[in-house]
Amino acid sequence: PTKFISNIGGVADLPGGGSIVIDRNTLTTMDGRPFRGEVSLYARWFDPSDPNLTDIMPGALLAIDENGNDRALSTFGMIHFEMEEAQGQPLTLNAEADAQLNVPRVDGIGFIPEEMPSWFFDEDEAIWVQDGICKRQGNKLVVFVGKPGTWNCDVPIECAPVCGWTLFQDS
Repeated sequence: PTKFISNIGGVADLPGGGSIVIDRNTLTTMDGRPFRGEVSLYARWFDPSDPNLTDIMPGALLAIDENGNDRALSTFGMIHFEMEEAQGQPLTLNAEADAQLNVPRVDGIGFIPEEMPSWFFDEDEAIWVQDGICKRQGNKLVVFVGKPGTWNCDVPIECAPVCGWTLFQDS
């Protein structure tokens, strides 16, 4: 993990690319009390060009957009992060704070728009939920997020119904 002191803030540089910036005095305990002390930040960047991405990322690239519509997603990269205090209790951002996620730009994955939606993985529903905007800045996508978890910079794709039969040799 990356360790930092909450009243100073911290930057976590992720293996393979990307980073997370946490401003000073922005963390709380899960019950909303301001937190002061040492923080362990655990994070991972998911490379969209990794051929094993669907095996290691949470869920599938299926989502609900801001209008409640089902969408498939074309990913440009995702970051997962969690924070905890020295005794292992989870920490979160206060209601007014955002963490800055810097998702590295990967060559060879096609045109990257100037802006695209950001998506949060809802662990309870096992689906991505639209929440915010990723903006292209040089060789990275930047998104500001209000809570720890898994965040994704993706272009939504219309879902299409498929009808058919599945036949098995033994039936």
